[in-house]
Amino acid sequence: MTDRETARLILRPIDRAQAQRIRDKAPSAEDRWAEGYPFEGDLAAVGGFLRATDQYGDQRPFGYYQITRQSDGAAVGGIGFIGPPDGGRVEIGYGLIPAARGHGYAGEALLALMAIAHEHGIAGFRADTTHDNIASQRTLTRRSRAGRGTRRTTSPRSAPDASTGMNPCRFAVPYRLPLPGLTRCRCGDVL
Repeated sequence: MTDRETARLILRPIDRAQAQRIRDKAPSAEDRWAEGYPFEGDLAAVGGFLRATDQYGDQRPFGYYQITRQSDGAAVGGIGFIGPPDGGRVEIGYGLIPAARGHGYAGEALLALMAIAHEHGIAGFRADTTHDNIASQRTLTRRSRAGRGTRRTTSPRSAPDASTGMNPCRFAVPYRLPLPGLTRCRCGDVL
């Protein structure tokens, strides 16, 4: 699996050794990490990646990708698939260090991940975010079919998810990718 480049970012699929370095917050001489990387979200995602790798073997292309800025080569976050595809759909998660937020990196990385998924026969994705994470909700809405993705929300009064402790906004997105060469992607219903 090779790196995926966007206009400003590089998505690098990680392997077990790199995941262990991230988990242990112990970069090698080749690793370039921005201040604050890895953050709590990366540690949780990499932990899940390592558990899935132990259970199923190599996760690529449906694994975890380190988000790296092209401008300085520094890792600023991660994006990836949460578990293997199910019925032509995947669940995704992403996060950036605070200093990298607000620059459009999440949306750019999400489009690149959607392209990877599409190249492997995926018709849609699901993502959860907390009710108070308005920036992530906007990113997911913009990256869905011109904002027409299916959005399912959980009532703020309902009980949090037992596995995550999160009371999520859920986005299920059938998509058409606005990327060159992928504009003919037609996807079906979700969930």
